[in-house]
Order: sequence, then C-alpha cells, then structure tokens
Amino acid sequence: MNELELCEKILIGIFSKNHELREIDDSIFIQLIKAGIDEAAKGDKVIYDNLLEYAIMLYTTDWLEAALEDKGEPDLETEKSLARKEFLKCWGD
Repeated sequence: MNELELCEKILIGIFSKNHELREIDDSIFIQLIKAGIDEAAKGDKVIYDNLLEYAIMLYTTDWLEAALEDKGEPDLETEKSLARKEFLKCWGD
C-alpha cells in the first residue's frame, strides 16, 4: 500500500466516524481534514490535490445520503454541486 492509499483509508475512517457521531460542525470538521491533508502532503501538490478531491468525494457521498433521507428524490447533480461548494467554502482556500 502506498502513502496515498494509506491516507485515503485514514480519510475514510475519519469521515465514517464523523458520519456516525454527527457531533462536529462541518466548518470545524473540514478544517481538521484540511490540517491532516496539509500534514500528509508535506508540500507535494499532487498528493495534496488527490487527497483534497478524495475528501470532497467522501463529503459529497455523505451529503447525498442526507439529501436522499431528507428529500426523497433530490436532483443529484444539484446536490453534488452544492456539496462541493459547501466543502470548498469551509476549506477556505
């Protein structure tokens, strides 16, 4: 397993636990993810970009699950776009 795969598995675990607990506000949770990705990438833009996109994908998956529970049949493309915008707003770059 390479370093990127290991980091992705760690992100899966963190997102899974956050999904289970739902105790951390997204704005704080995403800043924690950002700090972890910054540390894992150690200045490597390729690793940083890959982990950022992976984190957005995990966030979007959680967002879509919540939208399906709340709305029944949401417009998935709109929800994906909203999730990405919210993630990047909280990311703050």
